[in-house]
Amino acid sequence: MTNLKKSANIDKPWEDEPNKDSGIFCGLDWSIKRNHSGAWCGYVKMPPGELHKADDIDVHVHGGLTFEEVDPKDNRQVFGFDCAHLDDLLPILVGMPDMPRGLFEDAVYRDIDYVTDQCKRLCWQLAGNTFHGKFNEALYQEFKNKNS
Repeated sequence: MTNLKKSANIDKPWEDEPNKDSGIFCGLDWSIKRNHSGAWCGYVKMPPGELHKADDIDVHVHGGLTFEEVDPKDNRQVFGFDCAHLDDLLPILVGMPDMPRGLFEDAVYRDIDYVTDQCKRLCWQLAGNTFHGKFNEALYQEFKNKNS
């Protein structure tokens, strides 16, 4: 991952990444795409007819759930998260001449691999794979290794 402390000539991994990706994990559709700032956003679609309130779901994903809607095309609920938080490096900010020094110097760019993994974690949790209602890293890694 990249952060602004490295130097003024930081790597720009987003230049070599696609702007979207998608797949299926734990039987749920997931997708990632960039927002207007170049930061990744991740989305998971629930099965048809399964509706939940985001406030009623205890999931652990980067920055928490920041998106919830029903897709009008197929009437399936979609949950999402973004990588545009204070500690996230936004590609649009890199090289801005008026950016105050030090404001984002500890910010980290969340790359496509990180965001894809976060989407899969969200799929895994929304599919009901928690341990006593809590995310279990070891169980997730074991499942992911067997199903990747």
